[in-house]
Amino acid sequence: MSQQNTIKVTVDKSHLFTLGEKMYRESIEFVRELVNNAYDADATDVFILVSDDKIEVQDNGSGMSDRGLTQFFTIGSEEKRTHGVSPRFGRKRIGQFGIGKFSALALADEFIVKSVKGKYKYTVIFNRCSWKSEESWELPIEKQEATPLDQEGTKIILNHLTKKVSVAEVEKYLKQSVPLRAKKFNVYLNNKKITAKTTPGKIISVNIKTMYGAITGEIILALNAGDVDESGVECRVKEVFIKREMFSMEKKYHHGLRD
Repeated sequence: MSQQNTIKVTVDKSHLFTLGEKMYRESIEFVRELVNNAYDADATDVFILVSDDKIEVQDNGSGMSDRGLTQFFTIGSEEKRTHGVSPRFGRKRIGQFGIGKFSALALADEFIVKSVKGKYKYTVIFNRCSWKSEESWELPIEKQEATPLDQEGTKIILNHLTKKVSVAEVEKYLKQSVPLRAKKFNVYLNNKKITAKTTPGKIISVNIKTMYGAITGEIILALNAGDVDESGVECRVKEVFIKREMFSMEKKYHHGLRD
C-alpha cells in the first residue's frame, strides 16, 4: 500500500539577488524601472536625486496602498498586464517582472518605499542583511494616517550605496529608456529637467497594422547629418528604447547615408 505526501518547493533568497543582478546588469536600470513605474501610476513629475551614498526617486502619481505594495513586491505580478491602461491619463503601462527590487539591493544595503494613498501613508523598509538572514519572506509595513501636508505619490530611497553611480550615465540612460516625450510627464535629475533630443527635419508618420499588433512611429529625415548622433531606425516598445540599427539598408543606400 503506497502513501502520497507532499514536498515543499523553496528558493534560496540569495538566488533572487543573483537573478536580479543578471537581469539588471547596470545598476542604473533600476532607476529606469522606478521612473517607468511612476509613468504607469499617472505621475506628472518625477524627481531623482543621486548622491555618493543615496538615490531618491519621488513621484506625484497615484501612490500605493498595502495591496498595491504587495503587488509591487510580487515577482512576476500580472497586475500591469491585466490592467494595461492607467486610469487617469490612459497610458499604456510598461510592465515589469519585479526582479528589480533585488537588483537594487546589490546596489545598496537598504531599500525604503514610502507611499501615500488616500487617507493613509505607508512605509516598507527592505534591509538586505536582515531579510537574507531571517527565515520569513515577509516584510514589515507601517501604516499611518496621512496629514494634509502628505501629497499622494511614492518615494523610493536607496541608502548606503555599495557602488558609485554616475549622474551623467543616469541621464544618458534615462533619455533612451523612459517616455520623456509623453504628455504631462516631466523627469528631473538633481533638479535638472531631462528632455528627449529632437532632430530638426521632415517627419513622416508611420502607422502599420501587423499580425502582432499596430506599429506606430515616425521617420525623421534630418536637415543636417551633424544633428544625428547615430543613423538608423530606432525601435521602441511602449516608448522605451530597445535598439537602433540600419537593418541592412546601409548596404543598399550607403551613398545617401552619413554617420
